Amino acid sequence: MNPNRRIRLFGSLRVQEGARALLLSGRRVLSLFAYLILHPHARHPREFLAELLSPDAPPERVRRNFSDALYRLRQTLGADWVEVDAERVGLAENPALTVDVWDFERLVASGDRVSLESAAALYAGDLLPEMYDDWILIPRLALQEKYLSVLETLAQAHAAQNDLSRALSYARQLMTADPLRETSHQMYLRLLARLKRRSQALVHYEYVRQLLQNELGVEPLAETQVLVEAIRREAQTAPDAPPVVEHTRFVGRTHEREAGIDRIEHAMAGQGGILCLEGEAGIGKSRLWRELASSARWRGVVTAYGGASETPGGSPFSPLADALHLLLSGARASQLESVLSVETLAVMGVLYAPWQNRTIPPELPPAQARLRLQHNFVTLMQTLSRFAPLVLMLDDLHWAEAALWDLLDALAPHLANVPLLLCLAYRRPEIEKNSGWELLRKWERAGVVQTIALGSLDAQEVSHLLPQTERADAARVIALTGGNPFYISEYLTERAEGHAFKQNSLTARIGALSDAARAALDAAAVLGEQVAFRLWTTVLQASPLALAALGEELTARSVLQPTPAGYAFVYDIVRAVVYENIEPTRRAALHSRAADTFAALEPDNWRARAFQLERAERTKEAADAYRQVGAQDLAQLALRDAQTAFANALTLMPSEPSIAYIETALALAQVSNALGDRAQEERASNEALRGARTSDDAPLLLQALVSSGRHARQRERARDRRRRNG
Repeated sequence: MNPNRRIRLFGSLRVQEGARALLLSGRRVLSLFAYLILHPHARHPREFLAELLSPDAPPERVRRNFSDALYRLRQTLGADWVEVDAERVGLAENPALTVDVWDFERLVASGDRVSLESAAALYAGDLLPEMYDDWILIPRLALQEKYLSVLETLAQAHAAQNDLSRALSYARQLMTADPLRETSHQMYLRLLARLKRRSQALVHYEYVRQLLQNELGVEPLAETQVLVEAIRREAQTAPDAPPVVEHTRFVGRTHEREAGIDRIEHAMAGQGGILCLEGEAGIGKSRLWRELASSARWRGVVTAYGGASETPGGSPFSPLADALHLLLSGARASQLESVLSVETLAVMGVLYAPWQNRTIPPELPPAQARLRLQHNFVTLMQTLSRFAPLVLMLDDLHWAEAALWDLLDALAPHLANVPLLLCLAYRRPEIEKNSGWELLRKWERAGVVQTIALGSLDAQEVSHLLPQTERADAARVIALTGGNPFYISEYLTERAEGHAFKQNSLTARIGALSDAARAALDAAAVLGEQVAFRLWTTVLQASPLALAALGEELTARSVLQPTPAGYAFVYDIVRAVVYENIEPTRRAALHSRAADTFAALEPDNWRARAFQLERAERTKEAADAYRQVGAQDLAQLALRDAQTAFANALTLMPSEPSIAYIETALALAQVSNALGDRAQEERASNEALRGARTSDDAPLLLQALVSSGRHARQRERARDRRRRNG
């Protein structure tokens, strides 16, 4: 029996006979073999083949070159591969021989979708790219055009059936094969927009525009520009909803869910309040919120979601601002604008950007302006809840900043008689290190908060997550996973892939990624739980098309999922594991690149830049960035966060006083005074005065003396009050 023979011509030549690889060497040997394979059912005249192999050789060398190539070919493959007589040469018939090009042509001719998908999978690259003979160009281009036609047909067929992810994959292959075909880019942009990945579409358009300019010296077609403008308008008005892909069924949590629904029902009756959900990472807090949000919506309750993050947003109010962006989509913004005063709208511009320039509120001292902000926030939320009962869900508040907690504290006393429920989720014990911990305890003492502590799933609950045949193994699964839903999800993933689950299975799964996918994942982890596509491409220094393919690979591996803005980690535990496993020097380099990316693409986002610079150990630049953060926080009346930012800047500055050091200490003293933090004010004033006395800057020395004197007077007044009350 003849051994199986396999020939691959797409991508490069590979010849296999049974388990043995046959290696052809020499340009003419390769050219002769390729021609015979591509014309298998003919016997070719020797003179024709000789001229084909040596078109520019002297006549006396043409036949000798052919004879040499034919001899070497038969020596390498064996005499039974090629039929030879005195006049003609051809490929020997062999039913055990398979050739990828033959199969490709047959599948394309079939024309049905399954055959076309198989044909697309066969095309591993252009026909014999290592060959430069003139004769190969026409068959190479013909096969390439067939391949492009197959991809276009498949993309259109899947799009017509609303299988947009598959359509997107074929469109991406089409653009990779022919980057300058603009109609392919148009199809890709439409698919991204239909998948609500509008930010990714806009980044891709900029890539296409630059590509066409560099390669052809032209701008995109008018049709492409009209398409992108429509996508841009949608991106500006559509809410960026949080990821909602669920990786396991929701089970258990019966009492917790009922308690949440009861609180929603009370809010609908005008008895709002605060519902807190606490638990360890991966225990299912966010999932329970989504289930409660679903229960609230069918009851006619408006829901909005925002989440804090270890990697800071552009403002300490970012979680609230994100939630308001969702709430005020559609007609609600217009409704509020018809009810609230212009001043209230302007003050709330720190939370909803379109209101920022309504008017300039009267100037007040910082402490009073802060109270005005809190008062107007209460007015805003009360008014919103009068339109419809409202559930406001804020997640991961163990990372929330002080200004956000201050607004929630201002709202807390007013919730009892309005249809507004605040749902706050956080981890223990991380929340105990957060500035909101004392407020949570205060609310608990005042009886305005109800707390649900999520624990592990029990055996009955775990059994419902397992396949029917394995439900008796629930106790063993709990022993492996601790009953934590995240680790149960990991167990199911490993089981589906045929692997045994271990506590470090996630680390192993990440380690098994391709080098390119792992590099992309590392860059994503440095950017945070939510990964904006535009930032990601720049940090990774990858083209949008290449990164989109990596994003799909990481989605298939259940570590990322697409969002309107880019991608998000499926669980924050996944992001933490990825981040901790980045080699420290590389991690610092990625943070450095991220800092430069924020400087280029989001120059006003000093919070993110300061965070990235500090992690990159660029301490001098980080100190300067924290000074800018402090100034921004002061402008937004986030006084406690401004105090923290200025203190961070001082810590990162060299100990020897400089003008910047003195100015920062004075700013810290001023904001501490507004907060009534006399101890911090005294320390900052003393630092400013110490530095100013060694400088030659008389105005700074005067400011430091005034600051120190102000604190001394306040201290003396406090002593007088104590003596009078003594």
